[in-house]
Amino acid sequence: MRSNPSADGFTIGAKGDEQVIADYPTALAELHRMDVPRWRRPNPESGNWGIVTGQSWRRVRLSSLIGGDA
Repeated sequence: MRSNPSADGFTIGAKGDEQVIADYPTALAELHRMDVPRWRRPNPESGNWGIVTGQSWRRVRLSSLIGGDA
């Protein structure tokens, strides 16, 4: 879930069943519990926010997500 939060937090869930989670660790935990994880992020080309679907999980260090070591 490499995205910046909206003004209120991270928007996760399928269209019509979305919820806003205030912090990243909680949003990630909720995504992990979903059968099919979905979240909003900006489109790299247009910048418009859309829903994407997670295909697999890969464990990474938190520091690699915030600009530290990979």
